[in-house]
Amino acid sequence: MFVFGLGTLPMLLTMGATAQWLTRLAHQFMVRKIAGAIVTIVIFFCLMILLMPPHH
Repeated sequence: MFVFGLGTLPMLLTMGATAQWLTRLAHQFMVRKIAGAIVTIVIFFCLMILLMPPHH
């Protein structure tokens, strides 16, 4: 059990540091604007594909 915990600890520490970095990144205004633009573009293209007549 101790060895399993010892092997898991580096990954848990890495995940914690990455989560902290992503949280700081997500609070930046420009990053949120870019992410919103990407989501909007993806939704637009998905709707375009759904509304196109089927091709044979």
